[in-house]
Amino acid sequence: MPAPDAIIAYLRNMRAALENEQPEHAAYLFQHAMEWLHRHDSEASSPWPAVRYSLGIGLHAGRNPKQPNEDYTFAEQLVRSLGSGAQETMGLFVVADGMGGHTNGQKASRLAVHALVDYLLPQLSSGEDLRGPALKELLVKGVRRANGEVHRRKEDMGTTLTAVVSVGVQAYVASVGDSRAYLYRPGYGLAQLTRDHSLVAAKALSGEITPEQVYTHPKRNVILRALGEEEVVIDEPARVLLQDGDVLLLCSDGLWEMVRDPEGEEIAAILAKAQLSAQAMAKQLVQLALQGGGHIARELGGGHDNVGIVVVRSQIQIADCETIPLEPLR
Repeated sequence: MPAPDAIIAYLRNMRAALENEQPEHAAYLFQHAMEWLHRHDSEASSPWPAVRYSLGIGLHAGRNPKQPNEDYTFAEQLVRSLGSGAQETMGLFVVADGMGGHTNGQKASRLAVHALVDYLLPQLSSGEDLRGPALKELLVKGVRRANGEVHRRKEDMGTTLTAVVSVGVQAYVASVGDSRAYLYRPGYGLAQLTRDHSLVAAKALSGEITPEQVYTHPKRNVILRALGEEEVVIDEPARVLLQDGDVLLLCSDGLWEMVRDPEGEEIAAILAKAQLSAQAMAKQLVQLALQGGGHIARELGGGHDNVGIVVVRSQIQIADCETIPLEPLR
């Protein structure tokens, strides 16, 4: 497998970690970058695969100078060679938001991300045929592995986790807690792919409160499901068939809760800017979270929580694909 994409991805994640004063996470990422560097072979590279991703990462501790960032992110695309000589792109994208106090929250989210990445990446690069149910099951096993790693420490901590794993145009999305994944599709708009496991989400679903009241409810920070439990319940992963120009957004509540709009119009407006790189989108989304947005209690402003963001824009050369299955947004 060609290594340059992997090395660049690890270094990009490392830069984000260093900028947000997460040295342990940065050291972990640097170690993996060096491992890939040693694996780099000098053979001529094959033509680029039909599916590639443009990646962006956004991290910010928020406006409280004494508040460390308990959000951890990871984003990587790998390219593997198939027996036919063609190449195939795989992706792994993660956001985790720690809980349990500053130190424990940072530890929980870091442990979960590292455990998930360390389990999934070797599987993705193994050469096995990971499509359909096999890819979905791999993601579920990875989330369970991450949960076990946090739980076995037996400390007062937990973390949300939202993860996407993809092979070619096929992607699966799993989430525990209230970090979210969205899909922006040109011509269709923004759709939330995950379900919040929080008290206010349950109240909104039952009709006890309105979707608008989710953003101001006094118990909006009560999470009903998180990693770190003895047994974690994982919803059926959502399946997405990516199209050219699709944008996946993974984010902690430090973004969506600061942009107080159930429709996410301001988020969608940024993701709709085709001229922007994924990294530029992530940067603008961080700024939106810091200033606050939406039409609900806008006077509250933003930046009251950590922000963790991963942006993934798909670039698909349709002429090089045998078949691109299309699936409408639900």
